[in-house]
Amino acid sequence: MTRERNSRMVWPGLMRTIGSLTCLIASGASAWADGCYALNGGSAVGRRYTDTLAEATRLAVGAATVRKLELGRAYTMEFRGDRLNLVIDKAEIVVAVRCG
Repeated sequence: MTRERNSRMVWPGLMRTIGSLTCLIASGASAWADGCYALNGGSAVGRRYTDTLAEATRLAVGAATVRKLELGRAYTMEFRGDRLNLVIDKAEIVVAVRCG
């Protein structure tokens, strides 16, 4: 009984993770794309979004442009390897740094 209950608890979480990864891959988001290296922008995560932070992060990752993405809003999905995407929450805190 315990093993069956555990598998019922793990399975939904595993499916959500796979779904999230599928969406990330389909969106074209990546850590490295045409001169933009998002891993260099990790220090922006957890900080309040400002134009100064966006520009400093853009320079750190080597991107040509930067775009602010607010969670829950719709955006175009075209892939631009030279663009930095800063994802922010409702409190204007950067929650993700992506290229594309």
